Amino acid sequence: MRYFILSLLMVLIHMSLDAQCDVALVSTGSITNNASPQISGGTIVWYGLDGTTAQIYKSENGGAPQLVSNSASTINFNPQISGSTVVWQGNDGTTNQIYKSENGGAPQLVSTGASTNNQLPKISGSIVVWQGNDGTTTQIYKSENGGAPQLVSTGPSTSNRMPQISGSTIVWNGDDGVTFQIYKSENGGAPQLVSTGTSTTNFGHQVSGSTIVWFGNDGTTNQVYKSENGGASQLVSTGGLTSNQAPQISGNTIVWRGNDGTTNQIYKSESGGAPQLVSTGTSINNSNPQISGSTIVWGGSDGTTEQIYKSENGGTPQLVSTSTSTDNETPQISGSTIVWKGNDGTTTQIYKSTCPVATVVAVDPIPTMSQWGLVIFGLVILNLSVFYVQRRELV
Repeated sequence: MRYFILSLLMVLIHMSLDAQCDVALVSTGSITNNASPQISGGTIVWYGLDGTTAQIYKSENGGAPQLVSNSASTINFNPQISGSTVVWQGNDGTTNQIYKSENGGAPQLVSTGASTNNQLPKISGSIVVWQGNDGTTTQIYKSENGGAPQLVSTGPSTSNRMPQISGSTIVWNGDDGVTFQIYKSENGGAPQLVSTGTSTTNFGHQVSGSTIVWFGNDGTTNQVYKSENGGASQLVSTGGLTSNQAPQISGNTIVWRGNDGTTNQIYKSESGGAPQLVSTGTSINNSNPQISGSTIVWGGSDGTTEQIYKSENGGTPQLVSTSTSTDNETPQISGSTIVWKGNDGTTTQIYKSTCPVATVVAVDPIPTMSQWGLVIFGLVILNLSVFYVQRRELV
Protein backbone atom coordinates (compact mmCIF):
# COMPACT_ATOMS: atom_id res chain seq x y z
CA MET A 1 0.00 0.00 0.00
CA ARG A 2 2.85 2.37 0.85
CA TYR A 3 4.25 1.86 -2.65
CA PHE A 4 0.87 2.78 -4.11
CA ILE A 5 0.75 6.01 -2.12
CA LEU A 6 4.36 6.82 -2.93
CA SER A 7 3.76 6.19 -6.61
CA LEU A 8 0.67 8.39 -6.64
CA LEU A 9 2.51 11.23 -4.94
CA MET A 10 5.40 10.97 -7.40
CA VAL A 11 3.03 11.09 -10.37
CA LEU A 12 1.25 14.15 -8.98
CA ILE A 13 4.58 15.87 -8.26
CA HIS A 14 5.73 15.10 -11.79
CA MET A 15 2.51 16.53 -13.18
CA SER A 16 2.99 19.71 -11.10
CA LEU A 17 6.58 20.08 -12.30
CA ASP A 18 5.37 19.89 -15.87
CA ALA A 19 3.35 23.05 -15.17
CA GLN A 20 6.30 25.18 -14.06
CA CYS A 21 6.78 28.52 -15.76
CA ASP A 22 9.14 28.68 -18.75
CA VAL A 23 11.38 31.74 -19.08
CA ALA A 24 12.33 32.72 -22.65
CA LEU A 25 14.27 35.52 -24.31
CA VAL A 26 11.98 37.64 -26.50
CA SER A 27 14.33 40.29 -27.90
CA THR A 28 16.54 37.94 -29.91
CA GLY A 29 18.90 39.47 -32.48
CA SER A 30 21.37 42.32 -32.55
CA ILE A 31 19.11 44.94 -31.00
CA THR A 32 20.46 46.40 -27.77
CA ASN A 33 19.02 48.35 -24.84
CA ASN A 34 15.54 46.89 -25.14
CA ALA A 35 12.97 48.36 -22.75
CA SER A 36 9.32 49.24 -22.02
CA PRO A 37 7.68 45.88 -22.81
CA GLN A 38 3.89 45.74 -23.19
CA ILE A 39 1.69 42.74 -23.90
CA SER A 40 -1.78 42.03 -25.28
CA GLY A 41 -2.76 38.40 -25.81
CA GLY A 42 0.13 36.65 -27.57
CA THR A 43 1.80 39.82 -28.86
CA ILE A 44 4.63 41.63 -27.06
CA VAL A 45 5.89 45.07 -28.08
CA TRP A 46 8.89 47.11 -26.89
CA TYR A 47 11.49 49.59 -28.08
CA GLY A 48 15.14 48.85 -28.75
CA LEU A 49 18.21 50.67 -30.06
CA ASP A 50 19.26 49.44 -33.52
CA GLY A 51 22.61 51.24 -33.39
CA THR A 52 21.28 54.44 -34.96
CA THR A 53 17.94 55.23 -33.38
CA ALA A 54 15.22 53.77 -31.17
CA GLN A 55 12.66 51.58 -32.96
CA ILE A 56 9.49 49.71 -32.01
CA TYR A 57 9.52 45.92 -32.26
CA LYS A 58 7.02 43.16 -31.69
CA SER A 59 6.99 39.41 -31.23
CA GLU A 60 3.86 37.44 -32.01
CA ASN A 61 3.20 34.08 -30.34
CA GLY A 62 6.86 33.57 -29.51
CA GLY A 63 8.11 34.42 -33.00
CA ALA A 64 11.20 36.39 -33.96
CA PRO A 65 11.19 40.17 -33.41
CA GLN A 66 9.63 42.23 -36.20
CA LEU A 67 10.26 45.92 -36.85
CA VAL A 68 7.06 47.95 -36.41
CA SER A 69 8.20 51.57 -36.72
CA ASN A 70 9.55 51.32 -40.28
CA SER A 71 8.92 54.92 -41.27
CA ALA A 72 10.56 58.33 -41.30
CA SER A 73 10.04 58.73 -37.56
CA THR A 74 13.06 58.46 -35.29
CA ILE A 75 13.55 58.05 -31.55
CA ASN A 76 10.43 55.90 -31.17
CA PHE A 77 9.33 55.28 -27.57
CA ASN A 78 6.39 54.44 -25.33
CA PRO A 79 4.79 51.57 -27.28
CA GLN A 80 1.29 50.41 -26.30
CA ILE A 81 -0.84 47.62 -27.71
CA SER A 82 -4.50 46.65 -27.83
CA GLY A 83 -5.38 43.56 -29.84
CA SER A 84 -3.54 43.82 -33.16
CA THR A 85 -2.98 47.60 -33.03
CA VAL A 86 0.31 49.09 -31.81
CA VAL A 87 0.70 52.79 -31.00
CA TRP A 88 3.81 54.74 -30.04
CA GLN A 89 5.49 58.12 -29.85
CA GLY A 90 8.01 59.01 -32.57
CA ASN A 91 9.84 62.09 -33.78
CA ASP A 92 9.17 63.24 -37.37
CA GLY A 93 12.23 65.50 -37.45
CA THR A 94 10.39 68.50 -36.04
CA THR A 95 8.31 67.38 -33.09
CA ASN A 96 6.96 64.29 -31.34
CA GLN A 97 4.00 62.63 -33.03
CA ILE A 98 1.75 59.64 -32.32
CA TYR A 99 1.81 56.72 -34.77
CA LYS A 100 -0.01 53.43 -35.06
CA SER A 101 0.31 50.16 -36.96
CA GLU A 102 -2.76 47.97 -37.48
CA ASN A 103 -2.48 44.24 -38.21
CA GLY A 104 1.20 44.56 -39.06
CA GLY A 105 0.62 47.33 -41.58
CA ALA A 106 2.74 50.39 -42.29
CA PRO A 107 2.87 53.14 -39.64
CA GLN A 108 0.12 55.77 -39.83
CA LEU A 109 0.27 59.25 -38.34
CA VAL A 110 -2.42 59.66 -35.67
CA SER A 111 -1.68 63.10 -34.18
CA THR A 112 -2.50 65.18 -37.24
CA GLY A 113 -3.14 68.88 -36.61
CA ALA A 114 -1.47 71.79 -34.85
CA SER A 115 -0.60 70.09 -31.55
CA THR A 116 3.09 69.60 -30.80
CA ASN A 117 5.19 67.48 -28.47
CA ASN A 118 2.63 64.65 -28.58
CA GLN A 119 3.48 61.97 -26.02
CA LEU A 120 2.36 59.06 -23.86
CA PRO A 121 -0.18 57.36 -26.13
CA LYS A 122 -2.68 54.86 -24.73
CA ILE A 123 -5.12 52.67 -26.60
CA SER A 124 -8.35 50.81 -25.91
CA GLY A 125 -10.02 49.12 -28.85
CA SER A 126 -10.21 51.65 -31.68
CA ILE A 127 -9.62 54.74 -29.52
CA VAL A 128 -6.14 56.26 -29.14
CA VAL A 129 -5.48 59.00 -26.56
CA TRP A 130 -2.38 61.08 -25.86
CA GLN A 131 -1.13 64.39 -24.45
CA GLY A 132 -0.01 67.23 -26.70
CA ASN A 133 0.66 70.93 -26.54
CA ASP A 134 -1.83 73.29 -28.20
CA GLY A 135 0.59 76.23 -28.16
CA THR A 136 -0.41 77.41 -24.71
CA THR A 137 -0.66 74.40 -22.41
CA THR A 138 -0.71 70.60 -22.45
CA GLN A 139 -4.04 69.04 -23.44
CA ILE A 140 -5.52 65.55 -23.86
CA TYR A 141 -6.53 64.41 -27.36
CA LYS A 142 -8.16 61.34 -28.84
CA SER A 143 -8.65 59.73 -32.23
CA GLU A 144 -11.49 57.27 -32.82
CA ASN A 145 -11.43 54.72 -35.63
CA GLY A 146 -8.59 56.56 -37.36
CA GLY A 147 -10.44 59.88 -37.37
CA ALA A 148 -9.04 63.37 -36.84
CA PRO A 149 -7.80 64.32 -33.35
CA GLN A 150 -10.40 65.66 -30.95
CA LEU A 151 -9.72 67.77 -27.87
CA VAL A 152 -10.80 65.93 -24.71
CA SER A 153 -9.60 68.16 -21.85
CA THR A 154 -11.89 71.12 -22.41
CA GLY A 155 -12.43 73.29 -19.35
CA PRO A 156 -10.47 75.33 -16.83
CA SER A 157 -7.76 72.76 -16.00
CA THR A 158 -4.26 73.24 -17.42
CA SER A 159 -1.18 71.06 -17.69
CA ASN A 160 -3.37 68.06 -18.53
CA ARG A 161 -1.19 64.96 -18.61
CA MET A 162 -0.86 61.21 -18.43
CA PRO A 163 -4.05 59.98 -20.12
CA GLN A 164 -5.45 56.52 -19.39
CA ILE A 165 -8.36 54.79 -21.09
CA SER A 166 -10.74 51.88 -20.55
CA GLY A 167 -13.50 51.41 -23.09
CA SER A 168 -14.86 54.89 -23.79
CA THR A 169 -13.75 56.42 -20.47
CA ILE A 170 -10.65 58.61 -20.50
CA VAL A 171 -8.98 59.83 -17.30
CA TRP A 172 -6.09 62.23 -16.79
CA ASN A 173 -4.33 64.54 -14.35
CA GLY A 174 -4.86 68.30 -14.58
CA ASP A 175 -4.05 71.46 -12.63
CA ASP A 176 -7.14 73.33 -11.38
CA GLY A 177 -5.09 76.36 -10.35
CA VAL A 178 -4.59 75.16 -6.77
CA THR A 179 -3.50 71.53 -6.95
CA PHE A 180 -3.46 68.54 -9.28
CA GLN A 181 -6.76 66.71 -9.70
CA ILE A 182 -8.06 63.65 -11.55
CA TYR A 183 -10.57 64.23 -14.35
CA LYS A 184 -12.54 61.96 -16.65
CA SER A 185 -14.53 62.15 -19.87
CA GLU A 186 -17.11 59.47 -20.64
CA ASN A 187 -18.33 58.76 -24.17
CA GLY A 188 -16.90 62.05 -25.43
CA GLY A 189 -18.64 64.13 -22.77
CA ALA A 190 -17.35 67.18 -20.90
CA PRO A 191 -14.60 66.70 -18.30
CA GLN A 192 -15.76 65.76 -14.80
CA LEU A 193 -13.79 66.12 -11.58
CA VAL A 194 -13.08 62.70 -10.05
CA SER A 195 -10.79 63.41 -7.09
CA THR A 196 -13.34 65.12 -4.87
CA GLY A 197 -12.40 65.58 -1.21
CA THR A 198 -9.43 66.89 0.72
CA SER A 199 -6.61 64.98 -1.00
CA THR A 200 -4.07 67.04 -2.94
CA THR A 201 -1.43 66.39 -5.61
CA ASN A 202 -3.44 63.50 -7.04
CA PHE A 203 -1.50 61.32 -9.48
CA GLY A 204 -1.05 57.74 -10.68
CA HIS A 205 -4.59 57.32 -12.02
CA GLN A 206 -5.81 54.07 -13.61
CA VAL A 207 -9.22 53.04 -14.89
CA SER A 208 -11.01 49.72 -15.33
CA GLY A 209 -14.62 49.81 -16.45
CA SER A 210 -16.44 52.32 -14.25
CA THR A 211 -13.86 52.36 -11.42
CA ILE A 212 -11.00 54.88 -11.27
CA VAL A 213 -8.10 54.61 -8.81
CA TRP A 214 -5.28 57.04 -7.99
CA PHE A 215 -3.05 58.19 -5.15
CA GLY A 216 -3.20 61.55 -3.42
CA ASN A 217 -1.83 63.23 -0.33
CA ASP A 218 -4.13 63.46 2.70
CA GLY A 219 -1.96 66.07 4.41
CA THR A 220 0.31 63.52 6.05
CA THR A 221 1.18 60.81 3.52
CA ASN A 222 0.17 59.42 0.13
CA GLN A 223 -2.99 57.31 0.11
CA VAL A 224 -4.82 55.28 -2.54
CA TYR A 225 -8.35 56.34 -3.45
CA LYS A 226 -11.07 55.08 -5.77
CA SER A 227 -14.25 56.38 -7.35
CA GLU A 228 -16.91 53.90 -8.51
CA ASN A 229 -19.61 54.79 -11.06
CA GLY A 230 -18.90 58.51 -10.68
CA GLY A 231 -19.30 58.43 -6.90
CA ALA A 232 -17.33 60.32 -4.27
CA SER A 233 -13.71 59.46 -3.47
CA GLN A 234 -13.20 56.49 -1.12
CA LEU A 235 -10.04 55.72 0.83
CA VAL A 236 -8.60 52.31 -0.16
CA SER A 237 -5.26 52.18 1.68
CA THR A 238 -6.66 52.03 5.21
CA GLY A 239 -4.61 50.67 8.12
CA GLY A 240 -1.82 53.14 8.78
CA LEU A 241 0.21 52.34 5.67
CA THR A 242 2.38 55.15 4.31
CA SER A 243 3.77 56.19 0.93
CA ASN A 244 0.97 54.40 -0.92
CA GLN A 245 1.53 54.77 -4.66
CA ALA A 246 1.32 53.13 -8.10
CA PRO A 247 -2.22 51.68 -7.91
CA GLN A 248 -3.44 49.26 -10.56
CA ILE A 249 -6.88 47.74 -11.00
CA SER A 250 -8.45 44.67 -12.58
CA GLY A 251 -12.15 44.07 -12.01
CA ASN A 252 -12.86 44.53 -8.28
CA THR A 253 -9.25 44.13 -7.15
CA ILE A 254 -6.89 47.07 -6.56
CA VAL A 255 -3.16 46.60 -5.95
CA TRP A 256 -0.54 49.17 -4.95
CA ARG A 257 2.81 49.75 -3.30
CA GLY A 258 2.88 50.86 0.32
CA ASN A 259 5.44 51.11 3.09
CA ASP A 260 5.00 49.00 6.24
CA GLY A 261 7.48 51.09 8.22
CA THR A 262 10.49 49.02 7.16
CA THR A 263 10.33 48.44 3.42
CA ASN A 264 8.02 48.79 0.42
CA GLN A 265 5.43 46.04 0.10
CA ILE A 266 2.63 45.14 -2.33
CA TYR A 267 -0.94 45.27 -1.04
CA LYS A 268 -4.35 44.52 -2.48
CA SER A 269 -7.96 45.31 -1.69
CA GLU A 270 -10.69 43.05 -3.04
CA SER A 271 -14.26 44.28 -3.48
CA GLY A 272 -13.68 47.19 -1.10
CA GLY A 273 -12.19 45.07 1.66
CA ALA A 274 -9.30 45.92 3.98
CA PRO A 275 -5.75 45.91 2.58
CA GLN A 276 -4.03 42.52 2.43
CA LEU A 277 -0.29 41.99 2.21
CA VAL A 278 0.67 40.30 -1.08
CA SER A 279 4.47 40.40 -1.06
CA THR A 280 5.00 38.06 1.87
CA GLY A 281 8.50 36.60 2.09
CA THR A 282 12.07 37.87 2.02
CA SER A 283 11.93 40.23 -0.97
CA ILE A 284 12.44 43.92 -0.22
CA ASN A 285 11.77 47.24 -1.96
CA ASN A 286 8.81 45.76 -3.83
CA SER A 287 7.39 48.03 -6.53
CA ASN A 288 5.61 48.32 -9.89
CA PRO A 289 2.66 45.99 -9.20
CA GLN A 290 0.54 44.85 -12.15
CA ILE A 291 -2.59 42.71 -12.16
CA SER A 292 -4.48 40.53 -14.62
CA GLY A 293 -7.47 38.62 -13.28
CA SER A 294 -6.35 36.90 -10.07
CA THR A 295 -2.60 37.11 -10.76
CA ILE A 296 -0.46 39.94 -9.37
CA VAL A 297 3.14 40.55 -10.48
CA TRP A 298 5.76 42.99 -9.20
CA GLY A 299 9.46 43.72 -8.97
CA GLY A 300 11.45 43.24 -5.76
CA SER A 301 14.99 42.73 -4.57
CA ASP A 302 16.14 39.35 -3.26
CA GLY A 303 19.05 41.05 -1.51
CA THR A 304 21.39 40.74 -4.48
CA THR A 305 19.54 41.86 -7.60
CA GLU A 306 16.08 42.84 -8.82
CA GLN A 307 13.70 39.96 -9.54
CA ILE A 308 10.12 39.50 -10.75
CA TYR A 309 7.58 37.83 -8.45
CA LYS A 310 3.95 36.78 -8.77
CA SER A 311 1.08 35.71 -6.54
CA GLU A 312 -1.86 33.74 -7.90
CA ASN A 313 -5.25 33.63 -6.18
CA GLY A 314 -3.76 35.14 -3.02
CA GLY A 315 -1.09 32.46 -2.76
CA THR A 316 2.52 32.65 -1.61
CA PRO A 317 4.84 34.74 -3.81
CA GLN A 318 6.72 32.80 -6.48
CA LEU A 319 9.93 33.83 -8.21
CA VAL A 320 9.27 34.37 -11.93
CA SER A 321 12.58 35.63 -13.32
CA THR A 322 14.42 32.33 -12.88
CA SER A 323 17.20 32.85 -15.40
CA THR A 324 20.64 34.37 -15.74
CA SER A 325 19.25 37.88 -16.18
CA THR A 326 19.74 40.54 -13.50
CA ASP A 327 18.12 43.89 -12.72
CA ASN A 328 14.72 42.55 -13.78
CA GLU A 329 12.18 45.39 -13.84
CA THR A 330 8.91 46.79 -15.24
CA PRO A 331 6.78 43.62 -15.35
CA GLN A 332 3.61 43.49 -17.41
CA ILE A 333 1.03 40.71 -17.53
CA SER A 334 -1.67 39.45 -19.88
CA GLY A 335 -3.42 36.22 -18.92
CA SER A 336 -0.75 33.70 -17.93
CA THR A 337 2.14 35.46 -19.70
CA ILE A 338 4.45 37.87 -17.86
CA VAL A 339 7.01 40.07 -19.64
CA TRP A 340 9.79 42.26 -18.24
CA LYS A 341 13.11 43.95 -18.89
CA GLY A 342 16.29 42.32 -17.60
CA ASN A 343 20.04 42.53 -18.11
CA ASP A 344 21.82 39.52 -19.62
CA GLY A 345 25.24 40.74 -18.51
CA THR A 346 25.86 42.80 -21.63
CA THR A 347 22.71 44.75 -22.42
CA THR A 348 19.02 44.97 -21.49
CA GLN A 349 16.72 42.38 -23.02
CA ILE A 350 13.02 41.51 -22.98
CA TYR A 351 12.01 38.25 -21.31
CA LYS A 352 8.74 36.42 -20.87
CA SER A 353 7.46 33.73 -18.56
CA THR A 354 4.53 31.60 -19.67
CA CYS A 355 2.90 29.49 -17.01
CA PRO A 356 0.82 26.62 -18.46
CA VAL A 357 -2.19 25.47 -16.50
CA ALA A 358 -1.23 22.50 -14.37
CA THR A 359 -3.24 19.30 -14.75
CA VAL A 360 -3.49 18.20 -11.13
CA VAL A 361 -5.67 15.11 -10.78
CA ALA A 362 -5.73 15.36 -7.00
CA VAL A 363 -8.05 18.38 -7.03
CA ASP A 364 -10.28 17.37 -9.91
CA PRO A 365 -13.77 16.51 -8.67
CA ILE A 366 -14.33 14.25 -11.69
CA PRO A 367 -11.03 13.26 -13.36
CA THR A 368 -11.13 12.79 -17.10
CA MET A 369 -10.28 9.45 -18.73
CA SER A 370 -6.96 10.85 -19.95
CA GLN A 371 -6.06 11.97 -16.43
CA TRP A 372 -6.91 8.55 -14.99
CA GLY A 373 -4.90 6.97 -17.78
CA LEU A 374 -1.86 9.07 -16.94
CA VAL A 375 -2.12 8.19 -13.24
CA ILE A 376 -2.56 4.45 -13.92
CA PHE A 377 0.33 4.44 -16.40
CA GLY A 378 2.57 6.19 -13.88
CA LEU A 379 1.54 3.77 -11.14
CA VAL A 380 2.30 0.74 -13.29
CA ILE A 381 5.74 2.04 -14.34
CA LEU A 382 6.75 3.10 -10.85
CA ASN A 383 5.55 -0.10 -9.17
CA LEU A 384 7.37 -2.22 -11.75
CA SER A 385 10.48 -0.20 -10.99
CA VAL A 386 10.06 -0.79 -7.24
CA PHE A 387 9.51 -4.53 -7.86
CA TYR A 388 12.65 -4.70 -10.01
CA VAL A 389 14.73 -2.96 -7.33
CA GLN A 390 13.41 -5.34 -4.65
CA ARG A 391 14.27 -8.40 -6.77
CA ARG A 392 17.80 -7.12 -7.28
CA GLU A 393 18.22 -6.56 -3.54
CA LEU A 394 17.12 -10.18 -2.84
CA VAL A 395 19.57 -11.67 -5.33
